Amino acid sequence: MTYAEIALEAGLKDIDPIRAGVAFASVRNGCPPRKLGHTLIHYVSKGRGLFFIDGKTYTVSAGQAFIIPAGHLAHYRSSREDPWGYRWVCVVGALSHSFENAPRVLTLPDTFLKILQTTELPDLPRKQVKYAVAADLYFLFARFCAGQPEAADDMTRCVYAIADHIQLNYAQKLSIEGIAQQFNYDRTYLCKQFKKRMGCSIQYYILDVRLQRATSMLVDDLTVKEVVALCGFSHVSNFTKAFTQKFNMTPTEFKQMMLDDYEAFRNSGAE
Repeated sequence: MTYAEIALEAGLKDIDPIRAGVAFASVRNGCPPRKLGHTLIHYVSKGRGLFFIDGKTYTVSAGQAFIIPAGHLAHYRSSREDPWGYRWVCVVGALSHSFENAPRVLTLPDTFLKILQTTELPDLPRKQVKYAVAADLYFLFARFCAGQPEAADDMTRCVYAIADHIQLNYAQKLSIEGIAQQFNYDRTYLCKQFKKRMGCSIQYYILDVRLQRATSMLVDDLTVKEVVALCGFSHVSNFTKAFTQKFNMTPTEFKQMMLDDYEAFRNSGAE
């Protein structure tokens, strides 16, 4: 697979792109069924593929984007006959949950996420990438989400706020009890409501956020010990065990795989 990814540090309030990347023309460019705790947006720049979400199937072609809102079961795969290439971004923040109201598949100009096109992706200034991507996401929000009626009830908004709190504070010591107290809810009730809306427990969500951030840091050439310290894990052994269970490979194996994929991407001459 030809692939490159860049980590973008959290910092914006409303629409905050935290990871982004590109994948180029491979039938391996897909994802197994899963629910995410963040919104994930792909823009297909060439080829085509299938997108599955909430029991529905969409055919997605070059010039179209597909959106996976937080908490939705989704997966996707490339066409074998016409393998796709795509640009993607992971977004959190107060307004990111409004993408729930956007169409799942939509047609966008080729300028969408254009800054993610280059094979020099990881060499670009991070702030340049972050703000350019955020501007594109605001454009998307204004076009498809801002005019939609507010569908979330108070409890759903609280769950989204907790998810955003975890996304911003994953490196700190987090506990379910502490979160329940901070948001002024009974722990048992909050856990039930969170799982109902996000498809996983709060504890699992915290772990998943930390592991997803860890993958970005490993791609960013940090050592395993550095990642453990930055992602809120207490010991290298705990991190390695959790990482291996989720990704079916050790952090070191993942790091090497991503280096190999990025080298293949650079050598492919993809645009």
